[in-house]
Amino acid sequence: MRRAILILLASIGVNLAAAIACAHAAPQVNAFDAAALQDAAALLREKRAPDALAKLAPLAANLKDNAEFEMLYGVALTDAGRPREGVSALRRALAAEPDNIAAHAQLGRALAAAGDFSAAREEIAALRDRPDLPSGMHDVMVRNLETIDEAIKRKENAEKQQKLAQAATPVGPRASDSDRTTIRAAAELVRAKKAAKALAKLDPLADRLAGNPDFDYVYGVAALEAGHPAQASVALRRAIAARPNFHLARAELGRALAAMGDLAGAKREFEAVRDVAGLPALARDAMGRQVLAIDQALTQSGVAPAQPRPEKPQPRTRISGYIENSIGYDSNVNAGPSSETLLIPALSFLGPASVSPQAMPKKSGFYELAGGLTVTHALNNDTAIFANMVGNWHPLFEHGEFRTALAGGEAGIARRFGELGTISLAAVGQTFMMGDSAFRNIYGAAAQWSQRYADTWDVSLSASWLGIEYPTQVGQNTDRYSAIGTIARRWEQLPLAPAISVTGTAGREIARTDGMNFLTFTLLGARVGLETTWAPWLAAFAQVSYEDHNYDADYPLFFRHRHDALFDALAGIEVKLSERVSLRPSVHYSETRSNVDLFDQKRWITAVALRTTF
Repeated sequence: MRRAILILLASIGVNLAAAIACAHAAPQVNAFDAAALQDAAALLREKRAPDALAKLAPLAANLKDNAEFEMLYGVALTDAGRPREGVSALRRALAAEPDNIAAHAQLGRALAAAGDFSAAREEIAALRDRPDLPSGMHDVMVRNLETIDEAIKRKENAEKQQKLAQAATPVGPRASDSDRTTIRAAAELVRAKKAAKALAKLDPLADRLAGNPDFDYVYGVAALEAGHPAQASVALRRAIAARPNFHLARAELGRALAAMGDLAGAKREFEAVRDVAGLPALARDAMGRQVLAIDQALTQSGVAPAQPRPEKPQPRTRISGYIENSIGYDSNVNAGPSSETLLIPALSFLGPASVSPQAMPKKSGFYELAGGLTVTHALNNDTAIFANMVGNWHPLFEHGEFRTALAGGEAGIARRFGELGTISLAAVGQTFMMGDSAFRNIYGAAAQWSQRYADTWDVSLSASWLGIEYPTQVGQNTDRYSAIGTIARRWEQLPLAPAISVTGTAGREIARTDGMNFLTFTLLGARVGLETTWAPWLAAFAQVSYEDHNYDADYPLFFRHRHDALFDALAGIEVKLSERVSLRPSVHYSETRSNVDLFDQKRWITAVALRTTF
């Protein structure tokens, strides 16, 4: 029964870890890492911890302290028989997300698997007492506390018996009080992941205390953790020779032999520990996982290899996308001017000119069907090719001559350069239709660099060139060159988990046709976005932006260089109806203020969108 309860706890933890990784990987890691995290989560659900660990280990340098990664990494290490390392990874996950229930549950399990029952009990007891813990999981925590209490009692009894046996039959060189103090201090350093310092502290005692099983055990573990498995195996064999029932030393010897490539010898030691009568269920399970992992390694290679064979990266193709249906109201479907009259300086002697009623803003309800598709093919752990396609159809309930449609996409390659970040290059293209014909075509190229700093700040820089062509107004064709920088962060620990992004834009749009330099302008812009999470199913968002267009030459008939200021504001909420379906009501306001009255305009758009992702 106790074993069943512990397995139940493990199952709950793994499922929660996988769910968290799948739910939050996309916003915090790049496409390559997200694919690896999802693969690892699937392998853990299939009880294939060594394979999951092989997927996660290459990500450790770049994703250290990332909560989602450390969560999965800690589970994989624990299930692969390396609970001490699992404890460290799970503590890093909790440092990033202190309230992560699943990480606390997994930390308790890893501590118990590592034999630190007291710390495991504290962790699980604290979890049991949380008011937000689901009732089913609360019952599991209660039962596991009972199991751990029994394990603590057995451990205490075993230690008492061991001390009595040692007092009756002292083995090996005797350690003085000073020596024992040094050994205990070294053991603390090993637990603190300072194995090299522990080894340096023990080395001066080696000639005198070699053969003392307590010294040899700590000395062997320190050597193993410091990367000296051969030295460790010698010391651990001495400890076992002096005390044949020293099961902890035998388990560590199995680890040392595995590190040396002697998988058959490692399996023999793990099996010996696993089959000990009265071994706690957690320890027995850990030994069983070690044996299973070795069996898998031997099956893959046919023999015990001298060195582990690196896994050949397998190409992966991922497809995702969305379909969105919207209905709403637009106060200016034709982008008409704000004023009904214009004063044209070159014709001022005629007085103000009236704007044609056909050019004034037209109001209409609308329906929109939009969709997007992303295909990513990972060539290896660092390189991928990708394609993104988007499109929409925007019919109007009135003034159908201003209905629009859009189709576009990009295709390119992205590569991750370790700690330097990810760089992508892409070709882009787009067609914008108005009525029954193409109004504007765009083609060009873009490059982007992105990186995450301190596992909190997402930073990106991009540069692009776009050729903008108007099929029915060739004289207005232009080339646009722009650079964009973005920095973003989410504060998970704050109320409403606010996420803020700030973007700056600079560029130049140049008219291609001689004599049309009044269409050439320099642009500067900024955008700030905020998102808050009010409930797991409810988020609110807001965005404001400003862009300044300063033109090079006088606009015809107006005797002044045109200067436009573009304001834009968007706000709304997102209601998650299910994991893949959300409802998104929003309000959008835009305004252009220009010193050429013809280009002054205001626009309100209200809409409700239903989005389905896949």
